[in-house]
Amino acid sequence: MASCKKCCTGTCFTILTIFTIGLTLGIFIFATIVYSKIRTVNDTIFIVIIIALCVTALVFIFGIYSSCCGNKCTKGILTFIYLIYALVLAALGISLLIFKNKLPGYFREAYDSGKFSKEDIATLEETFNCQFPESENGTSLLLNDTDTNQTDCFEMFESYVKDYGLWLGIALIILFVILFIGVVLACRLACKKDEESTGTHPVKEQVSTPLTYGW
Repeated sequence: MASCKKCCTGTCFTILTIFTIGLTLGIFIFATIVYSKIRTVNDTIFIVIIIALCVTALVFIFGIYSSCCGNKCTKGILTFIYLIYALVLAALGISLLIFKNKLPGYFREAYDSGKFSKEDIATLEETFNCQFPESENGTSLLLNDTDTNQTDCFEMFESYVKDYGLWLGIALIILFVILFIGVVLACRLACKKDEESTGTHPVKEQVSTPLTYGW
């Protein structure tokens, strides 16, 4: 029975790791690929995404190891890490929902101040299939002057950020809820296993003591 409970706890942590930390890792990989195309807008955000990606990868590897091969102490450490990680996910999700409305303004400001090179502009126009208007300083950085039917890049980017920012923010908050509930259930299962294992010892002593003394 104890081994069955131990197996259930390990399975619970494994499923939790794959479907929460693994999915979060995929989200950060996607965010890194997308934001790398516009990292000139704000390098700090890109650095934060890279750090989050590396931390998530380490947590994922440790989670898989602890779930499959870890002892009770390792799973205790994993539980603590998951609780902290869940709170970080909630903070990131809320921040993303708030910050997504400000990012288009930073994008426009970076363009008007000339932070984008011609290569950056060409990549952005190709990626979003759009066209940049004339900058505020009067210098036209338009690369596709002949195509007047393309969507304005600022409108395209704003729509892109608001849509994906909304869904990513909601996804991170949902992952926080799932991860938090999963950790609580896994801890409850582990504690229940400990209570059952300790509860069997007095029974054994009660049965063996009369036999030992010949009662």
